[in-house]
Amino acid sequence: MEKYDIAKLENALHQLPLPTITTPMHKERLRLTLLAEVEATQKRELPWAAANFWDSFVRFAHRRYLYLGVPLVAVMVWVVLWQALFVAPPTMAYATMQANPALQLTIDTRGRVTATTPLNPLADSLFAPQAFRHVSAQVAVQEIISRLYSEGYLQRGGSLAFLVHPAPNIDRGRITPLANSLRSSADRSLNVLGSGATLKDFVVSGAVSAEYRAAGLLPLEIVLLLDEDFEEEEIISLLRLREQLSLDETTFRARFPGMAKAVREARREKLPRDKVLDLGRKFLASEEDDEEEEKEDDRDEAEVEPPRSPRERQDQGRSEKPDDRDDAKREPRQEKDPKDQDESVPPGHSRPPCPDEEPDPRPEEDDDRGD
Repeated sequence: MEKYDIAKLENALHQLPLPTITTPMHKERLRLTLLAEVEATQKRELPWAAANFWDSFVRFAHRRYLYLGVPLVAVMVWVVLWQALFVAPPTMAYATMQANPALQLTIDTRGRVTATTPLNPLADSLFAPQAFRHVSAQVAVQEIISRLYSEGYLQRGGSLAFLVHPAPNIDRGRITPLANSLRSSADRSLNVLGSGATLKDFVVSGAVSAEYRAAGLLPLEIVLLLDEDFEEEEIISLLRLREQLSLDETTFRARFPGMAKAVREARREKLPRDKVLDLGRKFLASEEDDEEEEKEDDRDEAEVEPPRSPRERQDQGRSEKPDDRDDAKREPRQEKDPKDQDESVPPGHSRPPCPDEEPDPRPEEDDDRGD
């Protein structure tokens, strides 16, 4: 067939009239809906949902930083989950309370109690070590005050010592918001209960806390110095007097209130720091000297008159009885009339005096009368 015929046939085919076919309206809507759903599904499809996973991932992560970014993100997520689920938060502060029973709360960075440490037998009988574990510190303080009030330790005219000090390697200013919130909780609890007790709250450094605990003191005792606004170095120097004077814990605790009263009066008189420290040292040393003198006096009395058994006393009484009898017999002889003469002395002669006896003048007078 020639080219002309092919062109003619092609033109005739284009001009060939075809029958008109129309799609129903409901079918057309269904077709458009299905096409839109397919397009939306293709847009939502992730690269790793393809049949060839590795090829799809390479096409998606065609940039180099994505190869490193995905593992790093996975490691960071694991670290965050590990710390949240398995690693305990570090300790931030310690809160010590005493109204005769004394205990210490360990508080972490989240403001929750991780441990409760009783400081004397009374607190040990009232509070268990795990009593307030994982409880908010404010709630724990309120519950402790309620328990102390119900047990009768918070009465009108009494005191509640409340000390807060930071944990090691924690700045003191960092615990100030925590200390303020704990103080507010304690004050609010005392007002609600109407106990009438006085709240003595202080924020101290870790050095002061370590020194007064090493000296064997409790919060109600150390507040005697904190009330007078002593400097921390002065308080530490006064507490170290126990070690300098070689005092045991019991003796130092017994003398501490009197010493604190003396140095407080000296501080009010605005005496220099050295004189205040010397006064505290002399106060503790003077009481020690008085006790040593009393012990020496007791020792001397024991040496002068040693203790004797009842049998020794009875034997001594028996040995003394014959001497008493001899003395009783000898006394009448000494009272013998001097006119009586011994038969061995001839009449008209006087008895020669004894060396230890004074001469008797009466015989001479009798001789003169005879002459």
